[in-house]
Amino acid sequence: MELVDILEASGGVARISSVGKVARQARRAAREGRVIRPLPRIVMTVEAARRPSAWIRAVMLWRPNAVFTGRAALYLAGMRDLDVSEIDVIIPHALPRLSRRSRLRFHRAGRESIIDDRGGFRTTHAYTCFWLALQGDWEAATTALRAGWVTPDELRDTRRRMARKASPGTVRQVLRQLLDRPWSVAERELHALLHEYRINGWKANEKLWIDGRVLFPDLWFKQEKVIVEVDGYAFHGKPRDYEMTARRHALLVGAGWRVIRITPTMIREAPELVLDTIRSALWRRHRGVLAPV
Repeated sequence: MELVDILEASGGVARISSVGKVARQARRAAREGRVIRPLPRIVMTVEAARRPSAWIRAVMLWRPNAVFTGRAALYLAGMRDLDVSEIDVIIPHALPRLSRRSRLRFHRAGRESIIDDRGGFRTTHAYTCFWLALQGDWEAATTALRAGWVTPDELRDTRRRMARKASPGTVRQVLRQLLDRPWSVAERELHALLHEYRINGWKANEKLWIDGRVLFPDLWFKQEKVIVEVDGYAFHGKPRDYEMTARRHALLVGAGWRVIRITPTMIREAPELVLDTIRSALWRRHRGVLAPV
């Protein structure tokens, strides 16, 4: 078969021989910019290279026992709306040293026992979520939390696997932030602000029953019956979302809850206003300190 036929039959990504007619065609096509060579003996069309699934397939053709982590693992687990601009691949020490190749990033696994082979992506949701948070990718980490794929116990069990990824202090800090259960980057920033000023007595994204319905307020103080909602455009910007938000607000207020609405911009640009607004609704013992310690 010709190279074009092979690529058409394999969805734009194929493993080829390193010698022979097809290999020569691949080298010529790569020089002309019609295909790329992401890995040894792997050929990919330029069109296929726009899809994260093609890069994942390229890795698996090159190394069938590859371990994916980061956003690629979430993508394989079914989170297809997540932007996956880079594919993180874990490889053992035995493999030859590999530099970064376009969208591929390689990481050494050492002796970590992370291969659990769940859903074909060979790493647990908790490990992936924790790994993303340590990398500073809180958008993806909070997406995993919001999807309900990670439990607090799983995160605690995963902590020991992170010993070589960062300092013990950093691992403890990240675990605490994950256990706060932020469902967005803005919620994580709000949690950090409340911790900094020692405002306590709150829960985040836990079940609240109102008139037979289950709600998950962004953050709530049970004793004071105060709810803090973080309204971002990503989840509240469409007409249908706006309507649902308004109905949710009415349901909570009708049940006797005071609802405080803030935005991500307020948290980042006017934290004092956010703190003062929340403090005004709390009893003294939950108001925290006036200055960070």
